[in-house]
Amino acid sequence: LAAEAYIDSGDSTVAASVLLGSATATEYGTRRRYAASVVDGLVATIDDDGVVSWESNAIIRYLAAKHAAGTLAPASLVGRARADMWMDWQQNTLMQGLSPVFLGYIRTPPENRDMNAIRQGEALTVKALAVLDAHLKGRTHMLGENFTMADIPVGAAVHRWYALPVSHPEMTNLRAWYERLQSRPGFKEHVMLPLS
Repeated sequence: LAAEAYIDSGDSTVAASVLLGSATATEYGTRRRYAASVVDGLVATIDDDGVVSWESNAIIRYLAAKHAAGTLAPASLVGRARADMWMDWQQNTLMQGLSPVFLGYIRTPPENRDMNAIRQGEALTVKALAVLDAHLKGRTHMLGENFTMADIPVGAAVHRWYALPVSHPEMTNLRAWYERLQSRPGFKEHVMLPLS
C-alpha cells in the first residue's frame, strides 16, 4: 500500500523501505529489531531514515504528507478530513466483513472453513460496497477527479474482494473505479498480486 503512495508521489528519492509483517522481518535486519519497532510484529512497517511507522493507513498518511502534500494528501482541511474518513471506513467498516471472507477462503484449509462466518462476511462486504458504489457515482476517484491517499487502502481492499472466489454483485460505479485503478502502474505492481 505504501509503495503505491511512493510511486504516485513523483519523488524518486523516497527512502522509506516497506516491510510487511514478520515474513519480511529479516529484511529489516533481525526479527528482534523488527519486533521491537512494532506493537505486534505483524503489521506493515516502514523505517524512513529512523522514523519507524506501522499500520498501513498510518504509513500511507505519513508518506503522502511528507512526499505528496497537496496531491495524495489533500491540501485543504476538508479534503484531508474526507480522505481520512474513507481510509477509516475501509479499515473499520469494509474490512469487518471482508476479513472473515479473505481469511476463510485464503488462509484456512477447506475442511476447517466456517462457512457461516464467510457468508456473513460476504453479506457485510456487499452492504459496505453498495455504499461505496453509490459514493463513487459521478466521481473518477474517491474524493472527485484526483487520485488521493483515500484511493489506496480502499482500492487494495476492493482488489482483494474481486480476487476472492465469491459472487460479485454488479456495481457499475465501483467496477469502473476499480478498472481505473488497475491502469495505474503502482496499483498493478504492488496491489494486484495473488492473494496469500
